[in-house]
Amino acid sequence: MAVPWTALTLVNAPAEEPILIEAARLQCSLGESTDFDARLTPLIAAARSKVEDVTGRKLVSQTWDVFYDCLMNPIVLPFGKLSEVAQFAYSPSVGSPVSFTITDGDVISGSTTLAHVEADNEATYSTGRIILAYGQQWPTATLRTSRPIRIRIIVGWQVANIPPRLIQAVKLLVGHWFRNTEETSDSQTYPIPHGFESLVQDYIVLA
Repeated sequence: MAVPWTALTLVNAPAEEPILIEAARLQCSLGESTDFDARLTPLIAAARSKVEDVTGRKLVSQTWDVFYDCLMNPIVLPFGKLSEVAQFAYSPSVGSPVSFTITDGDVISGSTTLAHVEADNEATYSTGRIILAYGQQWPTATLRTSRPIRIRIIVGWQVANIPPRLIQAVKLLVGHWFRNTEETSDSQTYPIPHGFESLVQDYIVLA
């Protein structure tokens, strides 16, 4: 499915990873030994990134700017688990960007509620959307040719609220990659461990 956005820019990266180093040690049967922490730390980040890539969502709360070529209805937002639309602006071909006000999930221009933000977080496969209010339409304007629509979103969970299956998927990858540092060996190895797909499949977002 073609995505409606044209570019994505990370504004604020996750402040923490979905699992602690202690959980990674336990997954790798290392007990309390810190001897391999230098290896485990990047594996945790890589495992989180892999789960994010496969599911099309972001696990830990982070902020992104999403760009579109035009104002549409609905505006489909990426990554699932939408926490907040923080900013919403468009840039006309002449003049400064025009910002909408975001209040309690409503997109407001002046005193008019133009649209509503729908998080759709109850369905594991869904993404957030911005939908025009009844009888409303987006302002008519000639937009600049490069990235005229910018929407800043906060997506992902607080670590304590990440679904257990996604946490387990991260742990599974960390343990697998720790034990299989190369994809070739005397016995057949796999870059993705068995069971991984069953853990993440219900969380793959459908834009």
